[in-house]
Formats: sequence, C-alpha cells, structure tokens
Amino acid sequence: MIDLVDLHGKLAVKLAAEGSDAAVLFGRSHFVRQDNQGPGTANRVIVAPGAPETDDWGEINVPTKAHTREQPDEAIHGELVTIEVWGYDPTNPSDEALQYRAVRALWHCVIRAVGLLLREGGHESTTWWGSGTELLGKPVDRRHGERARVTFVIDFSVRAPTPAETTPAEPEPLAAEVEP
Repeated sequence: MIDLVDLHGKLAVKLAAEGSDAAVLFGRSHFVRQDNQGPGTANRVIVAPGAPETDDWGEINVPTKAHTREQPDEAIHGELVTIEVWGYDPTNPSDEALQYRAVRALWHCVIRAVGLLLREGGHESTTWWGSGTELLGKPVDRRHGERARVTFVIDFSVRAPTPAETTPAEPEPLAAEVEP
C-alpha cells in the first residue's frame, strides 16, 4: 500500500468481496452531512487524510532501527487517517437497535478489511490496534442510520527515488584531442 488513495481502492475491493454494497468514498468533503438529506447517502465508508476536526496530518520520524533502513536518508511519515462508516437499515428507520446493527455489521467488515490490508502492506507499526472509536449519531438523527468513526496512524516509508540504471556512454573526443 503506497498511500491512502491506494488504501481506499483496496478497501472498496475487499468490502465488495465480502458482499457489501456500501459506497467507499475518499476525501474530507464527504464528512459534511446533513441529516435532513435522509438515508439516501447512507451505507457508505469514507476514507480521508487527517483528523476531521483539525488540519493535523501526522508526523515525520526517523526509523528507530538504522540497520533496517534501505536508504540512509529514509524517513517515516506517520500519516493520520480517518475512516467513517454510516450504516442504515430501511426496514424500520425509527428502531435504534436496527440502526445500531446496521452500522455494526458494516463496521466489522471495515475492521477486518483494514486489518488485512495493513498486514499485507507491511504497515505493522500503526495505531490501528488500540484505536478509540466513536458513535456519531444523535438520538433524533438515528432514523437516518448510525455513524461510527476511527482516526489512527499508518506509517508510510519516505525514500529517495531510485535512479534509473543507465550504461555510461563513451565521451566524444574534443576537436583538440583528435590526432592528425
């Protein structure tokens, strides 16, 4: 996994493989939601860089084990990511238990998929495990479903670009060096 856009795409594929029809969206603009829009945009997962209430994007660190660095100037960008899940059960919009179960089912799909993606991508040193989660729906809004959110850090490696391998060409002789 190279960045959060890659996480977003792979998460959409994993959720579809589990049979979820939830829309998987990327970007902070999707956090803005009006409850009077109704449930038409429910059953969605949002992946966005940073924390929703701040402009914090993470922090840059040096890998702690110098012998594991592939390059001497390698750094780690601990990038904040927020995932929000909005689940909705249309069978009885006023039943809080149904709305809770809807978000919980989708939430568990997301937890499984993100956990697998982090392990597959070699991003073991993250704050995913042990992250605090929050329910966002207010009691009067739950007729449009329930929402949950987690913000955590993924460590991405920052390396210098690898130069293309080229075969050095023989230099052209200068005019003054040409023998008569």
